[in-house]
Amino acid sequence: MVVDEIDEIDPSELSSIGQGFVVFPDEAAGTEQGAANLQTPFLLIGHGGFSVHTDALAEPWMMTRTAMDSFRNAVCYDGSGTTCTIIDVIPLRDMRLLDRMLPWRQIPVRLVLQPGPDLSLAAVRVRLLSILQGDSEIADFLKIPKGEAITRLNQARTPGELIAAAETIT
Repeated sequence: MVVDEIDEIDPSELSSIGQGFVVFPDEAAGTEQGAANLQTPFLLIGHGGFSVHTDALAEPWMMTRTAMDSFRNAVCYDGSGTTCTIIDVIPLRDMRLLDRMLPWRQIPVRLVLQPGPDLSLAAVRVRLLSILQGDSEIADFLKIPKGEAITRLNQARTPGELIAAAETIT
């Protein structure tokens, strides 16, 4: 949310205005929230993990409750270098008791997107390498040895090559 101006109102006006607030889309942004112009495949980079997706960001996506938390503010990065940020993950049905008890149970969700940060290839590579070299669980599930995975990411020269390298290691 971006606030350009705030006006103080007299407390006597509150009953006529009502409670709560209304958010209007930013017309200057030129991109409707929830819409993404990403090419596939794209790289989804979250907190402590990343994955390559060949499907569009169509609804619904299936995510676990744990993934819903870790992919808020995640970045989607495609082969052209375009990015989007996931600003919210909204369950498409009420959370059931079983969903709360089993955090790894998948539920249908809708991703709310906005244009992402302008990231260079080097910045995306640094994010991926920090995930691989950190304490994330992803390093335990690599298809190839960690050293070879790091080499493949370092050899990528274009966004498409970086995504292809990420796909071969996860």
